Amino acid sequence: MKLWFLLLALAMPVLARDNLDSTRGRGWSPNNRWLAFNPVNQDSLFIVNLGGHRNFLLKPVGAVVLDTGNVFASGRSSTNRVDTDKPVTDGITMSIGSPGRNKLEPLEWSAKGDAVAYSVDRKTRAAFSVLDETVLGTFASTNALPWLTPDDLRVTFVFERTTTNSPSRYLMRVVRPDGSLAKEIVFQDPKELQRLSLLRSTESTFLTPNHETLIYPRVVGDRWQLVTQPVAGTTGPRSLTSPGPSAPYEWRLSPDGKTLAVVEGATSIAIGPLTDWKAAERVTFSNLTVNVEWSPDGRFLAVNDRQNLYLVEYDKDAGKVIGEMTRVHSTCSAQYWGWRGSRLIFNDTTGHPADLYYVDVAGADRRVQLLVKNKGWRSAPVLRTISPDGTTFVCLVMEIDGEGRTVHDIWKIKLVPDAEWELVHRWIPGSSSS
Repeated sequence: MKLWFLLLALAMPVLARDNLDSTRGRGWSPNNRWLAFNPVNQDSLFIVNLGGHRNFLLKPVGAVVLDTGNVFASGRSSTNRVDTDKPVTDGITMSIGSPGRNKLEPLEWSAKGDAVAYSVDRKTRAAFSVLDETVLGTFASTNALPWLTPDDLRVTFVFERTTTNSPSRYLMRVVRPDGSLAKEIVFQDPKELQRLSLLRSTESTFLTPNHETLIYPRVVGDRWQLVTQPVAGTTGPRSLTSPGPSAPYEWRLSPDGKTLAVVEGATSIAIGPLTDWKAAERVTFSNLTVNVEWSPDGRFLAVNDRQNLYLVEYDKDAGKVIGEMTRVHSTCSAQYWGWRGSRLIFNDTTGHPADLYYVDVAGADRRVQLLVKNKGWRSAPVLRTISPDGTTFVCLVMEIDGEGRTVHDIWKIKLVPDAEWELVHRWIPGSSSS
């Protein structure tokens, strides 16, 4: 039977997605120092040190046999700095050969931020140490990365096509780092298959932060419910929500895993304690589709309907919604918005992609304010990303120099008042600087 692996989650949600990160949540190291991404139209993996030191360009060089120490670092060379009229934090980039024939894509960083795992091909990953400046080794996609612990569970989805012996079905699996199964849920109803395929593009919470409980949708006849089920043991699913006519569009747990927000359909969001869903309240709206995201402290739920940006305030102690859903902006980008610390940051669809606005919910004044103004580039950034700690905004911009060459510039700016853009690195693909 042919298996089509549709998605491997790298974090608690089914998809490691970050609306404020065009590397989709995978590029930043946990210490906010390193950023890994693919240069435009290139198979190489670029790892830039935003604090200023040495950068790395990993280039796929084909099949590689590692030595007895499982170390490979041949083909190392330094690129030359391209002089500009702007200060460059670091002009040294180490070019290092890597196993692989195809595009090397970042997957996840170690907890300490000293090594990054990246895809070599569909079945193989590799790890690179920014401290040792070398490829640490290759790993089958089913094997554990060296820095993971047995408790680092994650959700995977497998789609099995129809065969002469069985119909199509989805398998939702909770797997350990070594690939062994902790739990498997089977979906065979055509309605569930369709719904799960759509959920790939949402940030729905299938596994609670403590990795103890699954949350997933089921349909019986024409009625839908969210259910919960322990990961350990043989206990069956328990109904969470009451049966409803529509499949849930999305559901998000607060960071502490205590409060659940469920986008029930086209008109309402239910918000309430996970362990006492009977106390849930509903917030109504009139748009067809929304996405929701909790603030890090679980006090506010941000709601985006592809245009308007709303806030819902929630009293965690009382388990109650405070007031009504409040619109804070009417032209919010659907692709670039979210939380960093206490600030709700977003891009305005009517302005430049590198203009950022914010609402500071920690203070009494929650009016929209300008956070960052673009540098005035002739072209729009091809990469935009905000560090996990919310202190730095990074853009990759492609410009044409006086000789007609395409120049790739990495710019950064601190997210503080009166900050100025700083050129971090510049390279020209195909020249001695790449």
